[in-house]
Amino acid sequence: MTDLQKELEEKDDNETEETEGERVKFSGKIKKAFGEVLDKEVPYTAYYTPVTEYSKIPEDEFPSKKDILNSVNAARKLNERAKATAAALKAAGIEKPDQNDPLVVQAKMLKDIEKLNIPEDQKAMMRAVLGAK
Repeated sequence: MTDLQKELEEKDDNETEETEGERVKFSGKIKKAFGEVLDKEVPYTAYYTPVTEYSKIPEDEFPSKKDILNSVNAARKLNERAKATAAALKAAGIEKPDQNDPLVVQAKMLKDIEKLNIPEDQKAMMRAVLGAK
C-alpha cells in the first residue's frame, strides 16, 4: 500500500454524506496531506452512485479473490486491534470518561466552541460562561 493510499484511507471525522436521488454526495475538509498538517483546511465535495444489488456490480469493478481476502483480513485485524487496545487500556487502569460527567461535557463544549466560525470575542464570552480561561 502506498503512502497516498494510507492517507486516503484515513477517514475524515468531519465528512458528511447525503443522498440526492440515486447519487450520494459526500464532503469534508482536508486537514492533513502528504504527512503534513495544512495551514488551512481544504474543502472537498464529490458524488458517487452506489451499487444496490450484487448482480449489478460492473465486471470491471468486481473484486478479485485477492481483494476479498484483503478485505476480510483487514476487518479481522481491525476487530482484534479493538479488542487488544481495550484490554491494554483496561490493564493500564485507563477508562473511557463518563460522557455525563460535567467536566467531560464542559471540555467537549470548549472544543466545539473553538470549531465555530465566529469572532474571537464571542468565543471568549462563551468560554467565560463555561468557566474557562
